Amino acid sequence: MVRGDAALWILTKMAMLFFIVALSGIMLSIGGTERSALCSNEAYIISRTVAQSLNEVVNSPLEDELRVIKLQSALSSGSGSAARYKLQISILDRPNDPQFNSLLINASSDADSNCRGGITFLYPKALDSPPRVSTGGTALVAKRLFLIQANSPGEPAGARYFSSNPAPVETRLREGIILKPSTQRANEVRTRFLAIMKCSQKAIVTQGVVISRGDFFVFIQDCTAEDPDNCLSLNPPRAGTVAIQAGSSDTNQLCGFN
Repeated sequence: MVRGDAALWILTKMAMLFFIVALSGIMLSIGGTERSALCSNEAYIISRTVAQSLNEVVNSPLEDELRVIKLQSALSSGSGSAARYKLQISILDRPNDPQFNSLLINASSDADSNCRGGITFLYPKALDSPPRVSTGGTALVAKRLFLIQANSPGEPAGARYFSSNPAPVETRLREGIILKPSTQRANEVRTRFLAIMKCSQKAIVTQGVVISRGDFFVFIQDCTAEDPDNCLSLNPPRAGTVAIQAGSSDTNQLCGFN
């Protein structure tokens, strides 16, 4: 082989090698994009399921309604740490809308920033107001929509609950909870269920104050119990074990179960 032919042969082999490496990089990039797209679609399905359950509960013609959703422990379309995910439910004020505020529901991978899927659920602004009072006195609580955080042993108080008004990025983002169905940390308990409960007022008399009939409350709970019967419940006395806010009423008192 003459020197010129040898140089051409070497250049050809180098070009082929470069082409193979470049093609492999493109295929890997396409594969990663496809995985993120599949993962995002799965995350969106989780968020949509929550929104559908909220819609069924809030708009149910029944006086009391309960849905307990079993959350999958990982995203099946993710891989490794990208399969772990969190579910965030946040209240977003809509100041220009006279009737509705928003619940932002967003599932996202812990490791893949491109894997996320969210949906918005509109709820009546009346839930951000206290219940009506038919006689003298004041209402027991200042609102009728409650996001109930998990209380995990060893977890810092309020670790899954955030309240920011104004928020650093979105000034209308008021408060929210973060559910952790995939957590493997020793100081955290995994979210197993999302419980959504609506209850309507009965004839409640508290310290001479009669709360009018017809108003209803909505509770959204990050439930870490292994048994769904230990999440929010319409069956007293278990329902009364869930305090909705420190120093305030529990679900039994507001729903008139006791």
